Amino acid sequence: MEQRNVATGVQISRYAYTILAMIFAACLLIQVFLSGMAIFWNATNWQLHIAFVNFFQYIPIILLILAFTGKIKGGLRWMPVGLIVLVVIQYATVNMTNYIAAIHPVTGMGMFVLAINTAQASWGLSFQRTHEQVS
Repeated sequence: MEQRNVATGVQISRYAYTILAMIFAACLLIQVFLSGMAIFWNATNWQLHIAFVNFFQYIPIILLILAFTGKIKGGLRWMPVGLIVLVVIQYATVNMTNYIAAIHPVTGMGMFVLAINTAQASWGLSFQRTHEQVS
């Protein structure tokens, strides 16, 4: 396999992928904080929790696009699909009134773990750019 420097556009996509993955993980932490404020301090904070998701809910879709423009291969290319699925599950479970609603915080935790893994795995691809394989 031939090793060569990564093209500028590809590298920019990779930088953006990593930065957005980190932002998404940080936003998930903020979401947990906002829900904690609603539970333990003042229930009116649910509105912040509900509104804040509109700020970052589409980041996994952008990550998926950047995975292709950044020529990212393997699991890193498909991790955003997992995040998209978990966002959909979040919306599906948020208004349920039975035991299935308890899945909402569990999938939130899973989403956070996947977001951290995505950001961590992409860090080396983006910021340790001695020579990368490009197809």
